[in-house]
Amino acid sequence: MKKWLALGLTVVALALVALPVLAQDNESQLAELEDLYNQLTTIKKQIADVRVEMGQITPEQGTAIKERADEHYNWVKENNFQCPGYGLGGLRGGQGRGPGNGARFQGMGCPFAPPSSSTQE
Repeated sequence: MKKWLALGLTVVALALVALPVLAQDNESQLAELEDLYNQLTTIKKQIADVRVEMGQITPEQGTAIKERADEHYNWVKENNFQCPGYGLGGLRGGQGRGPGNGARFQGMGCPFAPPSSSTQE
């Protein structure tokens, strides 16, 4: 009985030591994701500016693209930089004939998520 108690206390002690280390690693990964998404948003805005200068899109379209990039960044940040649960266009009622990523990847919405146990058709 004493052996089981000692084993249980050892497991609890190890868990209490390991959890802060795992949380710290997760914090650094979230900070890295935030930095990468911030860079992505900046690049999208730069692309919009260049396309306006080239005359491919109007200044109003460029402004709309930049606003949408900011909206996307804020949405991803609010959701802890996790993949969305909807397919492409699913959040804004986009139109199209095929399913969005959410339907193609069994509702996961993220092509990098581990596959579920069921098979895809």
